[in-house]
Amino acid sequence: MPPKRTKQAKGKRIQRTPKICHINRLSNDLLLEILRHFCDLRTAESKNYVALDSISPEKTPPFINSLVDLYLERSKGAALDICVLYSDYGVEDEDYNSEQEGEEGCNAGLLFPVLPKLFQHACRWRSAVLRLPQSSVLDSMRVPSDFPVLQKLDIQCVPAPDMDAGTTSFPGFLSPLLRKLSVTKFAFEGDFGSTCLDDISLTWVTPATAVDFFENASPKCIANIHTLFSPYRYFGSSHVTSKLMALTVTATHEEDMDPDPLGNLLDCLTLPNVEKLTFVDERNNSYKTLSQSWLFPTRSLLSLFDRSLLTTTNLTYLHFAGRYISDSDLMKILDRLPALKHLVFKEASPKIDESNPLTEHFFQSFVARHNPVKDHSNDVGISAPFLPDLTYIELGFNSKSFPSVALAEFIKSRLPPLSEDGGQSDPLPRNGIPDWKIVRVQIYESMQDASQLADALKQSLSKYRSDKAVIEITAEYYE
Repeated sequence: MPPKRTKQAKGKRIQRTPKICHINRLSNDLLLEILRHFCDLRTAESKNYVALDSISPEKTPPFINSLVDLYLERSKGAALDICVLYSDYGVEDEDYNSEQEGEEGCNAGLLFPVLPKLFQHACRWRSAVLRLPQSSVLDSMRVPSDFPVLQKLDIQCVPAPDMDAGTTSFPGFLSPLLRKLSVTKFAFEGDFGSTCLDDISLTWVTPATAVDFFENASPKCIANIHTLFSPYRYFGSSHVTSKLMALTVTATHEEDMDPDPLGNLLDCLTLPNVEKLTFVDERNNSYKTLSQSWLFPTRSLLSLFDRSLLTTTNLTYLHFAGRYISDSDLMKILDRLPALKHLVFKEASPKIDESNPLTEHFFQSFVARHNPVKDHSNDVGISAPFLPDLTYIELGFNSKSFPSVALAEFIKSRLPPLSEDGGQSDPLPRNGIPDWKIVRVQIYESMQDASQLADALKQSLSKYRSDKAVIEITAEYYE
């Protein structure tokens, strides 16, 4: 039965929810007329932002071109923030043959609607987000030679199913004020001429493409690479000296690659100003043995240190996660970094246990090693602890065996000695190491009895916890 209607109170109105008319139901003329009344973009203070999503030659509504014309006309003299996202590749280049071109460059207008109109206002672009389907037309596209006020660029190539990703090139242009750059599966023809590039994010690029972008990086530049790959035909890369401050390289592809792309990248770089290095491997290793491409290229990194000269005193942060490296190779790397303050090492999958470095031998070697220094007061040689500035360390254990005793001795050797009353001595510690800020140990649940191992380690180190020594020990699930 239908619900009974309640009697309306005298003097009260029943409020009805207005029906919403979807914008795609409005006629083109009516929509443009509405926008003419509400889009006042004449002042530089206005937020002149255009966002066009899922554009394609076959699905672009007729009013879009008129809307863009209106937007560009009403925003004269103001900086533009552009966002144009074309739909995934669905139109073959040959669908737009020479018979349709009419004039040189018209083909680009057919495959990439709206973009040529926006290029005519390149002098006003302040930021741009572009997602372009892979096409040979991109090579011949009429791209302005100069974007004088462009500060941020995010450009992504959506590859065609039958084309090699990462092989598409984009015409080069000058952008002297470019500060933030994000590139996915593109190579540019020439550099941007910017000296203030301080944020670079690259996805699916070759070592040659990466070093080209790094050449003009500023001294404050932070660079991130996701999925570095070697092309099928490798002709080598030019050598570049870069002012990068920090570099992160993350392997995300599951193929073995020969030659090793990370080794090639490190062989092509000199980084005299680098302060932070991070190497992460997120690949899912299903092999029982390791090929060369899975092993960390220690020799290439040591060669980079030798070329960079000042790197050994500037580099204070080192981070490894999921990388296969031997304990002796890790010690060789640490030997070159006397100013190291922050060390993170998270072991890879335990399938190949001998390639994980956090072994009993590693910790014993670390404790036994000392750096020779000079006592200027009496000109006598004395020994200082190994890496005396290292006051933050984070370790993730994922091996089949856990070096509990050696690890506990390693942690104790880095802490101020205990006083007679059981507390830590207050003045300068005898081991010459400044106050230890934090040590974090993670034991992954893939190890047998991980929780019990963590509890036992906590118990053995409980009396060393203080304001000067924060020790965190956890057992975590590892996927």
